[in-house]
Amino acid sequence: MGEQLQARYVLVGGGVAAAQASVGIREVDADGSVIIVGQEKWFPYDRPPLSKGFLTKDLSPEDVESKDQSFYQEKNIQVLRGRKAVSLDLAARTVQLDDGTTIQYQKALVATGSTPKKPKMPGIDLQGVHLLRSVDDSMAIKSDMAEGKAAVMMGAGYIGMEVGSGCINRKMRTTIIHNAEHPWSNFASPATGNFLKSYYEKHGATMLMNEEVAEILGEGRVRAVRTKSGKEVPADMVVVGVGVFQNLDLPKQAGLKMDEKDGVLADDYLRTSDPNVYVAGDIAAFQDVAI
Repeated sequence: MGEQLQARYVLVGGGVAAAQASVGIREVDADGSVIIVGQEKWFPYDRPPLSKGFLTKDLSPEDVESKDQSFYQEKNIQVLRGRKAVSLDLAARTVQLDDGTTIQYQKALVATGSTPKKPKMPGIDLQGVHLLRSVDDSMAIKSDMAEGKAAVMMGAGYIGMEVGSGCINRKMRTTIIHNAEHPWSNFASPATGNFLKSYYEKHGATMLMNEEVAEILGEGRVRAVRTKSGKEVPADMVVVGVGVFQNLDLPKQAGLKMDEKDGVLADDYLRTSDPNVYVAGDIAAFQDVAI
């Protein structure tokens, strides 16, 4: 039998959405008990810097925290780190954690985020092949950037272009491989995408468009990638940025209403089909009243 906890508000996810929600709660409720549940060992932190300044500057995980750790102590907010919510009982208003802990709540926020897609291909598990979602991922990439000479980006979305920029700045031989006509092909115009392509090429990058990686080569550690057209590109490190999938196991298990494409259905105020449960971040499917 695990620990039994109670909270007026439980915030599941442990990311920036939970951190900002705790700020909002304290603005309207100074005393209601708040518990944040996060799967990572870190306090909630901002993710955008992980593909930008965190890679190129002398920063620590504490430097990208959403709120200083003292905030949680001063505002009497409990942060459970390294703990995963595995079930949500809407009728009983309880959250069950992976260590057996049960939290009774009055209101809950589900903000479980997303996970990078990991392509199924030979060599994907070699050392030096990275996904980027967490601060630990970013630290591993940063370490390889400091030691390597050649980098390959799989994908020319935000992750590939931003990490690629960091590699170029470190004078690495940088190749960006993308399965469309131009970078940012899912959300930018051809004019914008082609401008980026030319800009990166001007600064030394090799841009292989309309191309895909077929396999990653190496023994123990990556040494190159081979494309579907047969090109072999040397690589001391590879960063995979080919999209994400939403972390929907918990809301699906709970029986919250879902949108097949966009995630957990919510109203303009992020309330789900259960009036005591709210949703935020990557998994929220709602109409933004600000648009």
